[in-house]
Amino acid sequence: MKPLLGSLLICAFSASPARAQPTASLEVITLEQALARTRQNNATWKSLDEYIVQADDYRSIGVGLFLPKIMGEGKWTHLGERNVPDLAALDQMTGLLGALTEGMLEAHPEQFARFAPYLQSDSSGGESPFENFVPRQDKLSATFSLFVPVFDAKSIAFVRGGYDQYDSALQKIGYAREQLLFGVAKLYFGLCTLQRMVKVTDMAMASAQEHLRGTKERAAAESATELEVKRAELEVRKNEARRIQVVAELEKAKATFRYLTGFAGDFLVVDPELASDIEQAHEKDWLDLAQRQRKDLVAAKIDVLVSGHEEGKVWAQYLPTVNAVGVAMFDNDSASRFDDDPFSWVVMATLNINIWDGGIRERQLDIAESQARQAALAVTDLQSKVNSSVSQARRALDDSTAARTVTEKQVEVARAARDLAVASEKEGMATYLAVIDANTMVEGAEAQLLAAELSEAVALLDLWAASGNPLIWVTQSP
Repeated sequence: MKPLLGSLLICAFSASPARAQPTASLEVITLEQALARTRQNNATWKSLDEYIVQADDYRSIGVGLFLPKIMGEGKWTHLGERNVPDLAALDQMTGLLGALTEGMLEAHPEQFARFAPYLQSDSSGGESPFENFVPRQDKLSATFSLFVPVFDAKSIAFVRGGYDQYDSALQKIGYAREQLLFGVAKLYFGLCTLQRMVKVTDMAMASAQEHLRGTKERAAAESATELEVKRAELEVRKNEARRIQVVAELEKAKATFRYLTGFAGDFLVVDPELASDIEQAHEKDWLDLAQRQRKDLVAAKIDVLVSGHEEGKVWAQYLPTVNAVGVAMFDNDSASRFDDDPFSWVVMATLNINIWDGGIRERQLDIAESQARQAALAVTDLQSKVNSSVSQARRALDDSTAARTVTEKQVEVARAARDLAVASEKEGMATYLAVIDANTMVEGAEAQLLAAELSEAVALLDLWAASGNPLIWVTQSP
């Protein structure tokens, strides 16, 4: 068996030569162009890029947790009322100590060198030395801190979860975009069907009008009854109403198509044809392919890993965190310190451990474990849904193919019956009512054939989407 992806044909982008050529005045849009314009113009397609941006930023935040942090703080303090204490008693005590010192020096002059600085300070006058202990009225200070993480288990779980969330976002966005493209493709096939149904109703209406004209001529020649005339006129009105209904459905579908693709104005679509030599694969092959390729299933499996990292964040709270800290400080208030250097710095290391937090971590751990089990069950449920959707799509394709084959034979029988009715009417062996009934039967059979072809195309697209294949339109190699 050839590879599964290479053995399946979706369609060839060539119009059937038996069908009428599109009007030259209208823009002709192929399916390839429709898909390209969807990627280019659709707002939903573009908005999905923002999820990638958000996931990437979340991943960058996790990396940033391991990098050093630098912080700065500046402060200006103004004292609205600066109170200077009464230092008269201290001055008297200082004078008394000075007199005692002078008396001691007279008795021991050899000690003069030791006390000379104090005597000079006391005799210099000016402000009291205790003035230095009064705070400044305007104080400026600045602090710069360097924070270096050494060990933080929670950051490790955070960054791992960020990378897995990014991978999950890629898969989810890819799946959403594929579904959008498949929706456009189904709508394109629907437009093709409605476009062809308009032509069928046009031919049926023209045939009915011709029958009405001929019946009126025969009634004038008294070879047809008034009942036959009314029946022919009723057939014309019925086809006119049918055409109005089909055109309305076509315009509604075109409006949706314009919204999804960004095309403006009126247009025509080219009828794609399903290949008739599709190699049938076993249902198990489709199921295996879906389990490997479905992007939403891959994303769900990654979400299980993400929930595991959330659980790891809670476990990390039981471990200590180690950090290195450096602080540099500056101020202009010498009264608040005991040296003359306005700059100072310190280096320290911190170790923090949460010994007991009232049982919060235990409850958080229960929640994280429950979410992890929920994510695992979601994967199991999605796997079952994928298998079910593949099986349904495969059976729908088989049924629609069989229905199309039967309808094709029905169209052949209806056309043969119409030819026989026309020939019998010419030979006088049948009335004109039989011809009208035969035309109605042909119109109904052709409409059923168009619906069957659309059902087959949609079923094949559903099977292709359910198996996780991208919307790639190829022709089968010989």
